[in-house]
Amino acid sequence: DSSDSSDTTGSATTTTAVATTGTSATETSDGPCCDPIIDGVPCTEECEPDFSGVTQLYCTNTCSPIPPVGCQIEDADLLCRLRLRSPTAYAESYEEFDVVDAPGFCCVGYEGPDSITVGPWPAWGVEQTLCFDPVSVKYLGGSAVQNVVCKDV
Repeated sequence: DSSDSSDTTGSATTTTAVATTGTSATETSDGPCCDPIIDGVPCTEECEPDFSGVTQLYCTNTCSPIPPVGCQIEDADLLCRLRLRSPTAYAESYEEFDVVDAPGFCCVGYEGPDSITVGPWPAWGVEQTLCFDPVSVKYLGGSAVQNVVCKDV
């Protein structure tokens, strides 16, 4: 789903496309941007969301986006595919800690007030729809993969 909103300021009109899935480019008076536009997440030159600065993926109990239940290397690998935008990215190492008061990928079905649905990005090896909170995933409590060292083949 997507919706457009326009804001007319002076003689310039800026159109912003807002969507919950996909990565198509949208042209505005300011140049290309990402679709979806995600607060706090910059766009790459390819008009894709740049998650390289995201440091945590929530994975407590059944909220792990990849089976089995709980935090494991597969969750860290997923965070690497998201951060590097590559289907061959993987985690060389990771740690599991309590979630911190920072943006991150959250638990689908337990979204916070700022959370949005993102994905999938098959070209990155991310087949599932995810939850992203641009403000904080701290409201969830529990654990997340963090301190992930990502590599790509």
